[in-house]
Amino acid sequence: MTGSNVSRDTLERAAAEVGVTLDMSPLSANGRRWRIKVNPGPGGKARKYQRHSASCFSPNRRVYAVCWHGFRDFFRAVYRVEPDAVFRSALDTWHGSADFEARFEASGSHVVGAPVYPVTWLDLCECEA
Repeated sequence: MTGSNVSRDTLERAAAEVGVTLDMSPLSANGRRWRIKVNPGPGGKARKYQRHSASCFSPNRRVYAVCWHGFRDFFRAVYRVEPDAVFRSALDTWHGSADFEARFEASGSHVVGAPVYPVTWLDLCECEA
């Protein structure tokens, strides 16, 4: 995913607030565009935003990935500080806080996985959100 119009400090603070970790690399010299990977926070089974595999062969297998709710909460934490941030992911592109809030719920119903075993992003979630 990429994040634009956002500082490193804002991204790091949002991740800490939500309880996820980030792998980031700059994509611009001014420090306002980033390649970002959002990872589960520490804690093993106690991870707050655990996601399952989209595989039809092992659908209950946990994967090292953040669920849809984790991304939602991370984006909201960023948008509270920098409401004009833009995030581009494989799922969608959100142009600021207002655009995100208007459209994020529909993205949870996006179908992923094999055509013979379609699941939605929300189906892959194990968190309590």
